[in-house]
Amino acid sequence: MAINFDEKVDFADDDYQFEQWKKSDDYLDFVNEQIALATPKYSYSQVTNAITKAFESLQVTSDEVGKDVYEKLFTQHFFENLD
Repeated sequence: MAINFDEKVDFADDDYQFEQWKKSDDYLDFVNEQIALATPKYSYSQVTNAITKAFESLQVTSDEVGKDVYEKLFTQHFFENLD
């Protein structure tokens, strides 16, 4: 399938615009935002610590209060220990 001249111009313009964007502050902001999104908020040891402390904080078993309540209590203690 042949590409006509107009399509080649569009491709060239897209390439040019992309290269200009990569040199802009907007691109730098975009890259920094993506890195921030991919960077873990907590370290592995912080999460492990929070899990351990959450289990230690619970005074009841899931058999006593039910799975749903136990899960909510654990979640509450977990996040308290992360902060």
